Amino acid sequence: RTLGGTASASIGERTTSDDSVELSGTSGRLGYYLSGGFLGTNGILPNTQLSSNNAYAKVSYNLPDQGLLTATLNFSRANRGDLFIPQIDLRERQEARDLYAGLAFSKPLTERLSLDILGRYAFRNDHTFDSQISDNTSLTAPHPKEHVSGGDIKLTWRGDNNLVVGGLDYEHFEFTNTDTFSGIHADTLRQKVDRWGVYLNDTLSIGSLALIPGARFDHTQSAGDQFSPSFGATYQVGENTVLRGYTARGYSLPTLILDRGSEKVWTSQVGVESGAVPYLWLKGTLFRNQTWNVQAFDSQGNPFGEQHIALGTELEVRTTPVWHTSLGAGYTFTDTTRSSNGTEVYGDPRHTVQLALRYDDATFRGVLTGRHIWWNQDPSYLARYYGVIWDLHLGATLYKHENNALEVFFSGHNLFNGAQFNDSFLPNPSRWFEGGIKVRF
Repeated sequence: RTLGGTASASIGERTTSDDSVELSGTSGRLGYYLSGGFLGTNGILPNTQLSSNNAYAKVSYNLPDQGLLTATLNFSRANRGDLFIPQIDLRERQEARDLYAGLAFSKPLTERLSLDILGRYAFRNDHTFDSQISDNTSLTAPHPKEHVSGGDIKLTWRGDNNLVVGGLDYEHFEFTNTDTFSGIHADTLRQKVDRWGVYLNDTLSIGSLALIPGARFDHTQSAGDQFSPSFGATYQVGENTVLRGYTARGYSLPTLILDRGSEKVWTSQVGVESGAVPYLWLKGTLFRNQTWNVQAFDSQGNPFGEQHIALGTELEVRTTPVWHTSLGAGYTFTDTTRSSNGTEVYGDPRHTVQLALRYDDATFRGVLTGRHIWWNQDPSYLARYYGVIWDLHLGATLYKHENNALEVFFSGHNLFNGAQFNDSFLPNPSRWFEGGIKVRF
């Protein structure tokens, strides 16, 4: 189509509003997608007000020689309240601006070999304002800015039984941060780093078996050189059952504002997915995550790195729809300990439960979801996580003809005013409602 899209608007308590419009279409060799939106609220909780806008554009052009040129632009801005902690007389708000621009070129070089090239630029500007609740006295105001420019080159080779992908990434990163205290300029940090990485991955199919080896090397400059190998495998057992396994090493890239090294993780998992049982889809996973250089503090407040090991399992089940109705449930158990002495790590969820009841007959739809997280938090945080948080989402299609449709929707959040937070400074909202309308054309 030359033109199509959707427009939606919603209104909820405390003037909470989520409005958006999307347009897309194709004309000859040209294709486009445009979207924009507003998300705002006066705040369900104190100092959680928000006013944000976003705009996104993507335009593609099919070149005469089978190549594809794609340009992307994304911008967002937000003014929001972040913290409200009467216990320590602290209020915090933040202004954020984000911009991303990219230009990509894709072209098949041969029947089996294709090339992708991407150039990109990103800018982020955050300004945080801390003040006292009692008299609005200004406290600290960090103001970090980030400029990132770079490019990526990727080659993809498609064989009869395997898919090989290799590439090179590069980025130039510039970071500045200005700190003020009570309106007085205190310090400015300026840093520049150049980062690059190379990677090679393969997916090899041998009958019912698929093997996925991979490796990546990164020169980060700020966090040293990093080598990240990975290996995965799947095996098809019958028509509806798959066995799978995966192991990989990775790392984090800490912000330049912090004087600390990167965390590293080695994660491994094995599992099975099956639809062999009539009317059921089942999934089970066993996992082990080993993370080291996790920042901790001793009794004198001095930072040091420690190692954590998380062992656990995930179980998921869904039913196939009967009379347009289906059920779903998921459960995760995680046991996280310090490898140095085997003591338990507080603040990492131990039990997580997700529940869902769905109905969809193409005209009316609804989903009731329940969520429970046992945070296993240090008692000094005064956390609350008993019971289940229930949300209800309803929708109906009032009119539908070819590509045109009119829909209404309604949501109720935290229906029974449950408490589910791991820090008394950051409680979750109580019950609130919203509803809206969507038009497709």
